[in-house]
Amino acid sequence: MTLGTPGRVVRRLAQASVLAAAACAGDDSAAPQPALVSRTPAPDIRPQQLMGLDRDQLAALLGPADFTRDDGPAEIWQFRDPDCLLDVFLYLSPTSGDYRVEHVEARNRSLAGAAEPACVAALLRERRTRASATTG
Repeated sequence: MTLGTPGRVVRRLAQASVLAAAACAGDDSAAPQPALVSRTPAPDIRPQQLMGLDRDQLAALLGPADFTRDDGPAEIWQFRDPDCLLDVFLYLSPTSGDYRVEHVEARNRSLAGAAEPACVAALLRERRTRASATTG
């Protein structure tokens, strides 16, 4: 017997468990039915999407920086993983009165130069996952 694709198998199992629970409960047609929740991971973010975020938004998205430095008119937040570094430069916005991301730079930890896009994507994914786990 062929059950079909893994997604179809999961849906069939979920439907069967809902039917079994309803049968055990009797005729409770007014009882709420459980909804199937999709656990689709959030799409990856790119460094350019950090542009314009304020301090609170940046911290909510990526969690606390591994290193911060006040450097004249800028605040630099650095996020690290074993392979690459992400430097986020926040400058005081004259219109809003708070610090906002105006520049982002990714570097490879082992070599001088720009980090590979896959490395930066992995760093941002890990930070975002960790930040959402602590707030949710």
